[in-house]
Amino acid sequence: MFKRTAFILFSILLLALLLATPTITRGQAGPDARVDAAVWAQLDAEGSADVLIFLSPRPDLSPARRIMDKTRRGQWVYDTLRAAARQGQAPIKTELRRMGLDFRSYWIANAVWVRVDKQQLERLLKIPHVINVALDRPYRIVDPFPAEPFNSENAENIEWGVDRVNAPWAWDQGITGSGVVVAGQDTGYQWNHPALVRAYRGFDP
Repeated sequence: MFKRTAFILFSILLLALLLATPTITRGQAGPDARVDAAVWAQLDAEGSADVLIFLSPRPDLSPARRIMDKTRRGQWVYDTLRAAARQGQAPIKTELRRMGLDFRSYWIANAVWVRVDKQQLERLLKIPHVINVALDRPYRIVDPFPAEPFNSENAENIEWGVDRVNAPWAWDQGITGSGVVVAGQDTGYQWNHPALVRAYRGFDP
């Protein structure tokens, strides 16, 4: 008797759970997971959004490590990325032209920039190779604070490394580094930085 009652109660509970679970019908599916939430929010708020549509394939560049010659290695990476972009972007470029939308193509990331509304985006999501859609956010470059002229006589708390190479002694001899030409650095540098621009050989005001 107890087992029968327990079975009936379990059946009633299971039926209640099934009835309480919302039925997902066609056309009621949630937002496409490939699209960042910020894109949907922008479309809801403004009606349109600037987006970056990332596409496949995403080429494996690890074989480049086996190419010892730097020029050949760079050319191989360039050719591989360009080939992936041609393959992945061909369908969406065709559709964008058909839709009459302006767009910009970026082969290095296999991505396309375009401004779309919600209906246009949903249409583009049906195209092969689309793997992610991100909001193209604006970023503002913060201008550096004006640099004050350095006076070695007033310098305090000299870093130990500077002191170790006897830089204070060099300053006392009048050697400040002024007028020294620095060649290109492999990591790159911001030539138009206020501390460099007046000494940069390529600057012609």
